Amino acid sequence: MIAKISNGNNFSGIAEYVYQSKGEHARIIATEGVCDFNIEAMVAGFKLQAQMRPKCKEPVGHFALSFSPKDAERCTDEFMRDVALEYMQRMGFTDTQYAMFRHTDRNHPHLHVVYNRVNNKRQEISNRNDRKRSKRICRQITQKYGLHFGNGKEYVNRDRLKGADKVKYAIYDALKEALTFSKNWAQLRSALADEQIAVSFRTGQDGTPYGVIFTMDDISFGGSTIDKSMSYAKISKALAVNLAETERMPRSAASHETSPAEAGQHSVPAVKTSGYTQVQEDEIMQNITDAANNAESSGDNGTAVIHTIADAVLAAASAEVHVSPAGGGGNNNDDRKKKRHEEHPAVAPRRRGRH
Repeated sequence: MIAKISNGNNFSGIAEYVYQSKGEHARIIATEGVCDFNIEAMVAGFKLQAQMRPKCKEPVGHFALSFSPKDAERCTDEFMRDVALEYMQRMGFTDTQYAMFRHTDRNHPHLHVVYNRVNNKRQEISNRNDRKRSKRICRQITQKYGLHFGNGKEYVNRDRLKGADKVKYAIYDALKEALTFSKNWAQLRSALADEQIAVSFRTGQDGTPYGVIFTMDDISFGGSTIDKSMSYAKISKALAVNLAETERMPRSAASHETSPAEAGQHSVPAVKTSGYTQVQEDEIMQNITDAANNAESSGDNGTAVIHTIADAVLAAASAEVHVSPAGGGGNNNDDRKKKRHEEHPAVAPRRRGRH
């Protein structure tokens, strides 16, 4: 079992995303504190509670739990619900509203959970170190229930590795982690720099990148050498998917724009948003809330559509790409070390403990 966590500020966007699965409606298997028969009324409930703590900039909590296809027979709605609740308890996502959506669009069982980071006591649920804690908790729950971890590099015992193999798997692990939240190459490079990993690109004659190289401890690997899923093209696709999910629950326009410090780094185009005014949104919310209350008091089964909230269309502004050609080989020599320091000054001065 693995988890993927994200936070945002648009309940309408994330609810629409998790409820629609390739044109099919997801199955709602559990809720707490919100309407379970109408998505618009559910969103209204989330928003009303989030307003109790306006200082919380990202009240939308969201995570997806994915199980191995080998565990498909065990993954009833009840089992997945119980596992998700245990995960939330261990993560501290408690005493708050939530809704669980089971998807059936892939060959492995998985569900999405939307929860309110403003809890029932008007307190903000912490997201500090949530990704590191999530990895540990997923491992504990997987072992507790005898679930499958999956195949491939995750099974390799890192403690027995030495030399280039140890570096290769350290890069692989750092990449897997960084790709759970990075939305463009600039963010990915920054996250890997914290782990003492430098990123460079192979480019064509016109400067267009077509390959990526990762360097750690003066040892370099091409992306596809580390893993087939780590080629330049596949990483770019994964970053685009992460960005698309962010578009479903957009933050402010400024948070998506490439900063001056990121200029010259290959990235996914910046995203700006437009949509309802605050007055329009308040009016829509009030209409939804009134309709939900009337439906509840009259015993309406909620099959009629109360209201449709449409997020504004997101426009992508193109970002110019500037990358330098990649260096070669992985020899351990002073000249290369000096060159690496000049090209990646943010990486070389700092040393951290090995993971």
